[in-house]
Amino acid sequence: MDSRGLVWFRRGDLGKALADYDAAVAAQPRNAWSLYVRSIIERRTGKTAQADADRAAALAINPQVEERVKRFRIGE
Repeated sequence: MDSRGLVWFRRGDLGKALADYDAAVAAQPRNAWSLYVRSIIERRTGKTAQADADRAAALAINPQVEERVKRFRIGE
């Protein structure tokens, strides 16, 4: 689901991207990648509190996730 969510994100369809990342996180709540990318989408859609919580959770699980996401040129 997060792969499809990334396609939606890159196409600019943040609603569909967020839905896919919500499903990905529901299926794997400790997936740092999904949490971190979802935080970017949440920030872009004005859900700042949720974005902050997801980013913090992602970094707690995997402190290197931010660098990994940046390597794919996904960012805020």
